[in-house]
Amino acid sequence: MADKSISNSVPNEVLVLILKYLDAVSLTRTRSTCRVYRDIITSSCNDIWKSLHDEKWPNGKRTHSRLRNENTTWSRIGWMVNSTAENSSDEGSSTDVATEVNWHREFMKRARLDASVFRRIMSLDTNRSTENTIWFSLMQDGEDIIDKIKSILLEHCQTPNPELCRTCEMVLNGIARCTAYQEWRYLNEMGREANIEDGAIAIAKFYQNHEKIMSSNNLHDIDRYTTEMLGNMAKIIQTRLEERLGIENADKPNPWSTKNERKTSSSYPLMEVIEEMKLFFETGYYNDISINPFRGNESDYYNHNNSLIDCVLQTSTGIPITLAVIYTAVVRRACGIELDIIGLPGHIVVG
Repeated sequence: MADKSISNSVPNEVLVLILKYLDAVSLTRTRSTCRVYRDIITSSCNDIWKSLHDEKWPNGKRTHSRLRNENTTWSRIGWMVNSTAENSSDEGSSTDVATEVNWHREFMKRARLDASVFRRIMSLDTNRSTENTIWFSLMQDGEDIIDKIKSILLEHCQTPNPELCRTCEMVLNGIARCTAYQEWRYLNEMGREANIEDGAIAIAKFYQNHEKIMSSNNLHDIDRYTTEMLGNMAKIIQTRLEERLGIENADKPNPWSTKNERKTSSSYPLMEVIEEMKLFFETGYYNDISINPFRGNESDYYNHNNSLIDCVLQTSTGIPITLAVIYTAVVRRACGIELDIIGLPGHIVVG
């Protein structure tokens, strides 16, 4: 009878096509029926498990983190899990991530992690500041448990359990700050090779609260928003320079390159670049009602939002150092010129 079963008469490729229509529970139950299905579902359904994993957990260290740790090497092209990748000199090389990770193992790991979150939060002593092993374990899991904590909050926000909600909110705030602190440490290790706006993004992440986390997709929405806004501004400057000067800049600068790799000069004269930057930083210089130029927030100078790059990009108001960070980031993206921010007594200058 075993020889006449469907698992022995149908090619594995066809079985995989059938299995992709199952959900995670059905796939796990099918896996436990016999050795043949166990081997197929474990070793030949990696893409299926990856799809199920990403659908159930859109957030997590594996999918969004910008930083290296002992298990993950992140590049802006993609990520791969490889314990020896830290020593690789070709971190930006293209890699088929689906073949690098055992997604069945990752799915089961995240499922077990989710099952432990509620119990740990209920046992958490929020008044204990030292040797709090439960708190440390939650912070260590970090982004991998944000989805579960958000679901707990949504489930219990209408129930008379304010203590549980406060604990969940505290854990979300702690995870955001721990993630930002890890990014800050990593940028410090990079030293002068780091982009200054990356440090501004880490500071903005540190001040994310639970309300902002609940309304966003993940902790790294600030990264995407800031990068998109700076890139859009740089494209406007590039277009205006090309139209006005008639210079085709065929070799576009790479904003993610290291400082040693960046151009020290541009196809455009520096003074012409500065002239075009007035579009964003000088009120009334151009009669373009679609652009709200950046300016200092004189009426509410000490508001902490003036120091957060995402808030400054949204409101076009901030303190001088945040405006200087935006200025240098746009110029580098637009034409490859690396400007420095110089602190003087009571002033910030760019040069």
